[in-house]
Amino acid sequence: SYVDNIRLVCKDLATGPAVFDLLLDALLYTPEQGAAARGSSLPSPGMSQSGYERLLSGASLTATNWAAEHASLSRLRELKLCLLDFIAPCRRWAIFDSVMPGESSDSDSIYLGTARTVALLVVASADLHPDVSERAGSYLRAHMDSMRNSTNTDGRGRLASNLLGNPLGLACTLLNLVLGDNVAEKTVDVSSTYYQCLGMSLSPPAGAESESVRTVLLSSKRRMLIGALSAEVMTFVSSRIFDDTPRVFTTENPVEAASLIGRLVLASCDNYLSSSFESVGARRSPTVAASRLLCSFCIRLASLYDVVLTSKESNENETTILRDMLGRTLSIACSVLSSSSSSHTVPTGKQRLTEVKDSCYGVI
Repeated sequence: SYVDNIRLVCKDLATGPAVFDLLLDALLYTPEQGAAARGSSLPSPGMSQSGYERLLSGASLTATNWAAEHASLSRLRELKLCLLDFIAPCRRWAIFDSVMPGESSDSDSIYLGTARTVALLVVASADLHPDVSERAGSYLRAHMDSMRNSTNTDGRGRLASNLLGNPLGLACTLLNLVLGDNVAEKTVDVSSTYYQCLGMSLSPPAGAESESVRTVLLSSKRRMLIGALSAEVMTFVSSRIFDDTPRVFTTENPVEAASLIGRLVLASCDNYLSSSFESVGARRSPTVAASRLLCSFCIRLASLYDVVLTSKESNENETTILRDMLGRTLSIACSVLSSSSSSHTVPTGKQRLTEVKDSCYGVI
């Protein structure tokens, strides 16, 4: 059927990342209203310049182009709700997260498809339109609760794979969105086997140094998320990937995996916790979410450090890497506590500042 053909395209190693990027752009797109919309070419947060221009210039049967057709929020709402119905694993389509006839349930394409599904639902769950965010949130909760009574809770085997697909790849993709591609790629070693992004990743060909090549590459880099959307993503990473997956770093080289994810986590947390606390009082505050992420990551990192320290196969280099990362985590927490204790740097009436402090004390 045509649905099976769509699923084959979404699972293909070449076209799957491209479809994921296209759907992610559509879910992130938010048209500017009023005077700000005239003459503006700035992509929505989380989108790249090339992805933004590709989306806006798309064909339309009812208007001059895609942008004109979806200029109204009601029309864009309808589109996003339809996309969520196609993506959600609890619906009959499940274009990414479904087992094809003759396909093993343990195949890599299934795990990647599940991770892409979860990433899209997480992003949509913080949409500005309440109908979109509520439906995405309900689909995400239904998926995460689908194995509530499972006895496999080791956080490494089938349970974690069925719920998150590829936890490390999912974490990389979501934290990349929080930081923006340019910052994220400068923070980590992109050649690492554990740097697994779910979308397309363009790299310059060998020996290519022309201005046109650099322009094309820069136009493909996504902007960082802001506000409630960034808070929603960091909250999911801390609660679902770190808190609910005890052995998230149980890989062939757990120290390398923890080091790579840790660099992204620390960069994300430092970005929000080193700035002012003006946004602490918001309902979805990225500052509060960043402090929780820092604490959750520190718990997993400390557990891994204990295992490596007592292992007979450990070496000094591994313990040094983990100790340095724990030191950076402690430094960020102490810096936040020092700043938040001053009446000159913290505005009054911020009740949720206590949550930030509690998370930092948890790190200590």
